[in-house]
Amino acid sequence: MSGRRRDRPNVNPDQDQHRRNRLLAALRPRDYALLEPHLQIVPIGEGEFLHLPGNEIEQAYFLHRGIVSLMTISEDGDAIATASVGSEGAIGTIAGTGFVRAFTRAMVQAPGVASQIAVSHFRRAVSKSEEISDLLTRYHMALMCQVQQTSLCNSVHDATSRLSRLLLILSEQGEDDTISFSQERLADMLGLRRSSVTLAAQTLQSRRFISYRRGRIEIINRKGLKAAACECYEVVSRTLDQFLEDKQVTR
Repeated sequence: MSGRRRDRPNVNPDQDQHRRNRLLAALRPRDYALLEPHLQIVPIGEGEFLHLPGNEIEQAYFLHRGIVSLMTISEDGDAIATASVGSEGAIGTIAGTGFVRAFTRAMVQAPGVASQIAVSHFRRAVSKSEEISDLLTRYHMALMCQVQQTSLCNSVHDATSRLSRLLLILSEQGEDDTISFSQERLADMLGLRRSSVTLAAQTLQSRRFISYRRGRIEIINRKGLKAAACECYEVVSRTLDQFLEDKQVTR
């Protein structure tokens, strides 16, 4: 796998961490047992590429902490985030269905920890378990909803609404009201000019929804920020819950 690694956090090798991922936590013990022997706790560092367009996908990552963006890249090198993934999801699981090459760039935006599994082991488990296969299908449908809704949002909604949506999603995925993202990184994710993000952040700060200082954004009025966000935030959040909780297993 091509990529770069830096700013990697220390990792506790406690294998019970696997269940901190929402997908792995949703599996019955007998289905989880097909994956558990092959899962390895690994750090993911800010700026690391988990896969690049055209790469063969060799590993799948179930996140516990951290945020990974799926970026679409133009021929000129311009990039925009079409989806982001936190502890509710995974990267590279499409390879479990037979697709072996990536068509997006998976970039770690916030460092964290993940359960890593080789695609060969993952695909074998999927073939043996209808439960894993079904969960995978539902998760990919939820992820596709996020991609489609983000595309709509980027086309029709203003910068303030789009920034509000992204901040809410990043906060939930990072499980923290403080988001350590520079305006330049947010602009890259939103496909906006940095000046547009600056104006949108100033608007939200003037309304006292957020506090911004030197690359750190703190959400101080979540209800107000939700009101400022477009409907896309609620659509993505609700759809994920519906797909993943519809058949949630009570153990």
